[in-house]
Amino acid sequence: GGGAWMLHQIPEPLPLGVDGRWFPPGIQFVKQARAWRQQIFPWFDLEKLIWWEVPVLMALEPADSLGLLHNHYNQYGMLENEAWGRPRDTTRFPGKEGFSAYTTGLLYRYWNLGFKLPPSAGSATGVLPNPAGYNRIYVPLRKPFTVENWYAAYREGPSFVTNGPVLFFEARPKGKQVAVKVEALAREPIDRIEIVANGEVLRTLASRQAQFTIEAENHSWIAARCYLKTPGTVRMAHSSAVFLAGQWDASADARYFVEWLDALIRDSEADAERRQLLGLYRQAREFYAARIRK
Repeated sequence: GGGAWMLHQIPEPLPLGVDGRWFPPGIQFVKQARAWRQQIFPWFDLEKLIWWEVPVLMALEPADSLGLLHNHYNQYGMLENEAWGRPRDTTRFPGKEGFSAYTTGLLYRYWNLGFKLPPSAGSATGVLPNPAGYNRIYVPLRKPFTVENWYAAYREGPSFVTNGPVLFFEARPKGKQVAVKVEALAREPIDRIEIVANGEVLRTLASRQAQFTIEAENHSWIAARCYLKTPGTVRMAHSSAVFLAGQWDASADARYFVEWLDALIRDSEADAERRQLLGLYRQAREFYAARIRK
């Protein structure tokens, strides 16, 4: 009920013993897997940011990566709904582009709140009409290609997720400015490349590659994204964030998740199974409430 949590490289099966849809909560199994942790593994990936309990996990047992290009992005279509997750405002975020903007915006809210985690991707091949590796992650490796080295490099960055274009992005802080270098490659026409900081588009590029200096002294992170001209679906690439020294007031983001958790608490109070989770949800709510500037 609360969502889907990916646990990579657990040393033995988890004793799930799940009878209900919401109880026991997924965080219980994440904690069990984390107790086995040796440096990198088990790795915890939040499969989609639209699931109801994502703000709970992020507050109380933060993930290692955040699902951005998930299985709703299909090769020739788009599942532009939240399934069992929290519904978006379709007036503000209409259609497939609105769905993509909404889910991308959720990633930005967590980055704004200081979670320095890479975006992830997954295709659900065999469940949804995607070839293997349609939604994927690229990580530059400076060591031999092993599972451990790949995850270590992924954790430290840089990386990018994509279901179409290849996107190279560098951002080097220089005092109050950031030196940016970006390049996108694709077999299909590129619609736009954007430089984003704390959810704000700082620059939209007309060319496939550019190098420039940009003012970003008041921002806490910067990243690049690229969209293709593909009717029927959304093909895009998104870089991991480069975190900056600027101070960003994330009160609006914290307030957003307080309201999210208020809705989760309100719905749970009316359900016998979910009432067992109210203490967990209220604890998570306190985490975000404490991050709202008075």
